[in-house]
Amino acid sequence: MYLRRITLLLFALFAAFTVAQRATAAEYQADWRGPAPQAGWAYLWNANGAIGTAANYSPLVWNEKARGYTVSSTAWPAPGEGGHALMTRTGGHAGIGSAQSDAKLSRYIIAAYTVPPGATGRLWIDGSILRPLGATEKAPGNSIDFRVYLGDKKVLSNTVEASDAYTAFRADVADATPGQVVYVCAGSPQYDVSNGLTWNFRVEFAPNGKTPKFAKLPLRESTTEPAPRFDTYGAPHAEWYRYHDACIATGKLKTTRLLFLGDSISHAWRWGDGKAVWDKRLAQYQPATFGFSGDTTGNLLWRIANGELDDIRPDVTVVLIGTNNINWPMEEMAAGTVECVKQIRAKLPNTQILVMSIWPRGEDPNADAGIKAMRQRITDANAIVARLDDGKTIHVIDIGNKLTTPDGKITKEIMRDYLHPTGAGYDIWVDAIQPYLDKYITLAAK
Repeated sequence: MYLRRITLLLFALFAAFTVAQRATAAEYQADWRGPAPQAGWAYLWNANGAIGTAANYSPLVWNEKARGYTVSSTAWPAPGEGGHALMTRTGGHAGIGSAQSDAKLSRYIIAAYTVPPGATGRLWIDGSILRPLGATEKAPGNSIDFRVYLGDKKVLSNTVEASDAYTAFRADVADATPGQVVYVCAGSPQYDVSNGLTWNFRVEFAPNGKTPKFAKLPLRESTTEPAPRFDTYGAPHAEWYRYHDACIATGKLKTTRLLFLGDSISHAWRWGDGKAVWDKRLAQYQPATFGFSGDTTGNLLWRIANGELDDIRPDVTVVLIGTNNINWPMEEMAAGTVECVKQIRAKLPNTQILVMSIWPRGEDPNADAGIKAMRQRITDANAIVARLDDGKTIHVIDIGNKLTTPDGKITKEIMRDYLHPTGAGYDIWVDAIQPYLDKYITLAAK
């Protein structure tokens, strides 16, 4: 018995040691903070010369307006060679290319991680980078050059050419030595034309001779799983949580007969261009809106899963969600809306659900290839969402052609920024749902 206990204790100690050796030491998105980097991290750009020489790197500074790190604390884009460089929690924007630079240098954004004291074993890096939809091939060399350095030694490089293309990377870098710096870099080889990017990566330490068993690393939140919001600084979004609590309190009143769920377009019913339309045309239905600016399908799913629909019992629920998932693969964007409707039905079995197709966005698809591709993605996603319509309790409503001119353009008279509606745009929305309100909400006689 004594020998068995000793054996079990030794096994447990070995297992703990092995886990510790193979644990993730750092993860870009999880560790990202503002207005100052978390210990061990630095956000840089090659201000003083070519990429690949650490002496050429200078810190980026916090920019409240840009919600990230840039060369200027007050402007983005800013004048000068590094003016387009931006680092955010999920990625950012590469700097200008060599053909655009007076110094003939490509300017990179650089995430730097310093190996901490006590680290042993082999240093590995694993992750992926995505060039979102909207990147267009308007000039030769319009791509993203991706590199990883250990100090000044290049250990990995790749070129991300296509828009909406994932590029995975993994490298066994070196024996871990405290104080070493890993530099993860992204730049524009010749031209910066829509060179935004999303990335995530982690640094791991593994026993020598062992390959870590990498779990799947999310590049960005799932469209079909609940996801909380983070603020500008990478911390929990306090305003969003306060709004969530207010929505729960509204539901407990049990007075709402018409409910809107969604993002900024639904949020602005009460404080933006929609307020006058709301007061004039919807107030009689005892409405409430649980939309929040910037929400993705994952964020709405989190709010649903955490109580916003537990007590409310509307006759009609209108959901418009998905435009903030525009840079996800089309099938994932559609799947997020479908999952939201599924969860609404589970929480509200007796409500009539009006599912609004994702609205068109961007001024003129005929004049911009990126907008044309984005519009096509929306059309394809809406075709999947349309299958939800059962003609009984789930009704899919597409008003896209009412928000655009016959040739597909969006005017500022309908959408002030080619995304968010004016009062006229909100009137179009009410016109589309009015027959359902008349049918499913019985108003008390005056």
